Amino acid sequence: MPRRPSLRQLEYLLAISEHRHFGEAAKKVAASQPTLSLQLQALEDALGARLVERNRNNIGLTPSGETVVERAREILLQVDELVAAVHRERENLGGLIRLGTGPTVGPYILPKIVPQLHAEYPTVRIYIREELPARLAKLVADGSLDLALVALPAHDDQLHAEEIGQEQLLIGLAHDHPLARFKRIPPEYLAGEKFLTLGRGHRLYEEVDRLAARHGAEILQDYEGTSLDALRQMVALGMGLSVFPSYYAASEIASDRSVVLRQLRGEILVRKLGFIWRPFAVRTADFTQLATIAYHALKTVKPESGD
Repeated sequence: MPRRPSLRQLEYLLAISEHRHFGEAAKKVAASQPTLSLQLQALEDALGARLVERNRNNIGLTPSGETVVERAREILLQVDELVAAVHRERENLGGLIRLGTGPTVGPYILPKIVPQLHAEYPTVRIYIREELPARLAKLVADGSLDLALVALPAHDDQLHAEEIGQEQLLIGLAHDHPLARFKRIPPEYLAGEKFLTLGRGHRLYEEVDRLAARHGAEILQDYEGTSLDALRQMVALGMGLSVFPSYYAASEIASDRSVVLRQLRGEILVRKLGFIWRPFAVRTADFTQLATIAYHALKTVKPESGD
């Protein structure tokens, strides 16, 4: 089977076709004339056909040479287009980003980030997949997702984590609950209170579980919510207290008079937010740039504080 010619050899042949002079062709491709002659000979040997007619007064192409030149132009044009496409993708955060996010994070954080991201990279494409945090870590680790926006720390400490900001966790309670009279709830008053939360597998469940254990409160296992909105409705009905992330609260609770938000006296509940991706990922520079954009975008947004 004939050997494949190199792209460089095809460039040499095109230069000869254009200039019909070995010296001028060599200048065009920034090579010495002997190198160009040797590579042309290697190309002819690889294809098993004579491509150039040489004589003292003229250099011409054989019929096979004309055919190769015509196809070589097409091939090199396609290669140039390939290089240009990759360059465009590199300037566009590497092209399509497969982003995972948790249900208590993405819907309320991404709208703060996307406008600035779109302004800097107007043609960037992001495929968003919502999953439980523990599932997200597995999908990033096995390459099904490029990265994920989650509450930190991640469920897989082998993944690289890039923090982009923090948000407060606020205690939500019905407007007529006895503890609603406090601007900041004394922690000891939580003893015996019942907390509603999302099911296991949500990072928020872990946060509420630690809070309840710290202050002698109880988690109602029979009333786990399926979403933050479901929790808010149950809190409004007086079924118990819950904990809401401040970006969600700013978006969905600020105008809801049936639920009030409070901080604890002498204790600020916060969670860190960030992106996770595989260590040494090829697109680490792109993901780091995305994290930088997100960091600056969140700095300009004031979430609900519960004051």
